Amino acid sequence: MTNYKDNSSSSSEEDENIKQALREATDQDLFKNSFFSGNKSDEEEKKVDNVSDKLEEKQQSQEFYNFGVSVHFQEFVGKKLTEYLDREIELVEITPKKCKNKTIDGGIKLLNESIDVINCEEEISSIIPKKKKRKLRDRSENNISNSEKCQQAAVDPQFILSKSEVMSWNERQKGTVFNYKKMPDGKLVQCD
Repeated sequence: MTNYKDNSSSSSEEDENIKQALREATDQDLFKNSFFSGNKSDEEEKKVDNVSDKLEEKQQSQEFYNFGVSVHFQEFVGKKLTEYLDREIELVEITPKKCKNKTIDGGIKLLNESIDVINCEEEISSIIPKKKKRKLRDRSENNISNSEKCQQAAVDPQFILSKSEVMSWNERQKGTVFNYKKMPDGKLVQCD
């Protein structure tokens, strides 16, 4: 095996020796010799040319939008244009025309050619009878006194102690109890 570390004065010889050692160590089927060459490939040069072409196109398009003139000149032309437009153009205020107020007679024509107007208000009043208002009873007219109302609502204490109304609450039947068991697959199965 050759000694790859020569004590030479030039760094290019060392680089060549390192490249030669890498070529020997690698599989030639996987790597191309172009990986070890110091020159750029044609594809890389084309990429650089494409980037520079795009920059030139962008600069040309910016010059087109700016009309190829300086910013100071654009401001000067803008000022002169606004002065000219202010002198030549007059602003006229337009007042809206007043419409004639049409009086609505309060009716509807059945057809465009019909002369008679149908008035809905008259017909509605004749069809729908007015609702009669209920007379409110005066509280003074109420003949039943408060003591009589309390006597009617009162319940006999013996009736409460007999628990006849709540007797059915205690005698309800209990339902049957079902036992279930959960299987490993997640299903529920009834147990006996």
